[in-house]
Amino acid sequence: MDPQTARAPELYVVRQGNHMNGKLVTRLDLVRKLEAWHQGELASVELWHWAEDIYMPGSTEFEDWEEDYSASNEVLAHLDNLPMNLMLPEDAPIHIKFLCTPPSDFDTAFQAWQKALDATDFEKRRNELIGREPYALFCKS
Repeated sequence: MDPQTARAPELYVVRQGNHMNGKLVTRLDLVRKLEAWHQGELASVELWHWAEDIYMPGSTEFEDWEEDYSASNEVLAHLDNLPMNLMLPEDAPIHIKFLCTPPSDFDTAFQAWQKALDATDFEKRRNELIGREPYALFCKS
């Protein structure tokens, strides 16, 4: 999925600026990170640490904030808990699809995102990830 053609580029990117904690999170940077991860250019632990460094609940600002909702916020929160959520690079398209929907379609897109995530066989995944970092803590045998 090419997010550049799916949505206008101005919807995305993480920029440093004069914001509460100096970070404005937008969709493009999240999509780029997810694509790099999906293509094997970024390790799971690297993506997780990046998300931990960026995500500060209540402080991080999101360019796509629409009323009380932001796809960027939801995806970044999920990435911040990447090992606990047992996220793998193969999951990236699920998150990219959510990020490529217009903010005005948040409710429908959020439900589809949740449904796609719920379709994951977490028991199988947990067994496959035993002893593998950064998941090992959440995959005890």
